[in-house]
Amino acid sequence: MCPLHRSLLVAASLALVGCAPTDSLVEKGQRLRTGKDLLDAYLGEVLELSQRVARLDSDLFPLRQPLTEAFDVNVDTPLERLLDITRERIAKLKSFGVTTSLRITPSPIVLVHHGDFSHDEVDDVTLRAVQESAVRTLTTYREYAQDLELARRLEEARAKLDEQAARLGQTSPERAKVEAELAGSRRVLGKVQSKLLAEMRTCSLMLVALAEAVDTGGATGRDASCDEAMAHWRPPRRSHGRARVRGSAPTRSPAGVGAAPPAKKGGGDFDM
Repeated sequence: MCPLHRSLLVAASLALVGCAPTDSLVEKGQRLRTGKDLLDAYLGEVLELSQRVARLDSDLFPLRQPLTEAFDVNVDTPLERLLDITRERIAKLKSFGVTTSLRITPSPIVLVHHGDFSHDEVDDVTLRAVQESAVRTLTTYREYAQDLELARRLEEARAKLDEQAARLGQTSPERAKVEAELAGSRRVLGKVQSKLLAEMRTCSLMLVALAEAVDTGGATGRDASCDEAMAHWRPPRRSHGRARVRGSAPTRSPAGVGAAPPAKKGGGDFDM
């Protein structure tokens, strides 16, 4: 099972105890110091992660900002409206013969497959805004994924600390406090994972929406060219144990836009 699926299961199970009464300091945003280095460091990590996730910007303002500035609209313009404007502008580019698509990984980049920007009526503001928004969104998604993995590791560590707490003995005055903090950590981590999963889902949907809004058939043409190239590909002949490698064709940059030639006509990558 992949880490993301494991985290989904853990978050769902922890949600069942989300309303349980609490006497733990960690759930109140405070930190218990027991003098035990391992436990204190653990509680500190849980508290730091919880506070960081609580500060996450759920309104997507930093991700939408390139679009709102490029379109000169209110900063609170809903994403749906921004996508509508994007589609309108992309349709105008297509009317000038410009076909585009958005490649998301390994780093988002708007690809210009056909056409150029020689017309005065055509500018690259929209494409740059879409690309920057996609870059920010994927970067944010990956940051959240790292925190999600940290939450999973902390939950695994908590189980081991539970075993150590059980060795303190029933009469130990520290046992009740330690067990309360560990139980509280479990609930805190459940909320952290639930929030991170929700935010990552939003980022994923935004990336898909941007890709659909900017695609004017360029991706289909690119895939067809790749399929055709692969169908005619033959392993290179070897000479003296080494394969002969042909150099790639030079790129050209019309109107400041990086361009890489497809199979038949000139085109390229739109890279900032």
